[in-house]
Amino acid sequence: MTKSISQTIDDLRGKLAASQGLQSELNAEIQEVSFLAHTGDIKSQKRLDEIRTALSKVDIEIRSLTAALATAANMQVAEQDAARTELQRANASKAEAILAEAESLATKMDAAMVSLKAGAVEFQAKMEMVRRLTNSGPQHQAIKCIWPELSPAASWACLNIPTCWRRTNAARSLISQRHGPIRCGTGSAL
Repeated sequence: MTKSISQTIDDLRGKLAASQGLQSELNAEIQEVSFLAHTGDIKSQKRLDEIRTALSKVDIEIRSLTAALATAANMQVAEQDAARTELQRANASKAEAILAEAESLATKMDAAMVSLKAGAVEFQAKMEMVRRLTNSGPQHQAIKCIWPELSPAASWACLNIPTCWRRTNAARSLISQRHGPIRCGTGSAL
């Protein structure tokens, strides 16, 4: 079983801490034996040589562990970046599916608004015909009073370019800017 990067980093940190602890112990021991070693005590001179050799090895070990930690940290950042990028791609794909649903709904809403406007215009015309024929019935202002309520929605639905296409194309453009081109099932970029 392969260790995860974070487990490897923890192991390397543990080894580095142990090496640094050994380095501190050896430096403390140098303080104890240095005077005797430099004043002619053979046993202390031999121990000082052993400490120097051990310190050299520990120093190299600390350097190599520090380099290994830096490499592992870079690997961890790359792994996190890759996971974040994959999540963003997955979210962009989900957003594309939702946009397709929204586009379908917007098309239905556009058709309903066009139908509503046509019905309101037809209603207004019928009421005006009744008024002209009978010289009674709702006045022009009473008939027109429903149109201001409908006009923002109806004008939104009755523009030359279908609004659903403008909305979904703007959303696709935003997603493409953030996550690269969106691929259809055929593989073509949108």
